[in-house]
Amino acid sequence: MLSFLTAVGIALFLIMTFGPTGSYVGKNTVLSPEALESLNFRDSRIETPFKYVFDRIEYTFHQEGRAKSAVKIIGMDEYESFYLLTSSDESVDDKRVDSALFDEITASIAIYVRQEKEIKGEPSARLLQKIEVGKDGSTYRVELIGSAENPWAYFFHEGISGKIRSLFIP
Repeated sequence: MLSFLTAVGIALFLIMTFGPTGSYVGKNTVLSPEALESLNFRDSRIETPFKYVFDRIEYTFHQEGRAKSAVKIIGMDEYESFYLLTSSDESVDDKRVDSALFDEITASIAIYVRQEKEIKGEPSARLLQKIEVGKDGSTYRVELIGSAENPWAYFFHEGISGKIRSLFIP
């Protein structure tokens, strides 16, 4: 009995001391370029004999004087620059983020996958992950893949909207 209580005590101490902090790091939430290039998986939620592979990355942004947003397909080198820019960012508590910031999206990055083999009548691409920049231009959120409880991780990076734009539209 004493050894059991000791083991429980040690386990509780370790969990309390080294347990999860509830925060995320950019490089652990944003899909890395290496992961995208080698992407090859089956979605267990959908019945299909085929695997999904990387398709494309779209950058959506507002153009001055136009009502409609513009969309640009970005290459892996450009995406890698974005990944490196945000890889050391640490998430902020989502309770401290005003949800109204995301009523209007300044810019977004969408990563798409497609089925390995095209099936007639099926959509050619499916959204895998989305990254959205809020209207303040410095707060962004990353969609957490497979998380239904907390679907977003929020980050603050001063002037991220302009930095992304300069990376993708020189």
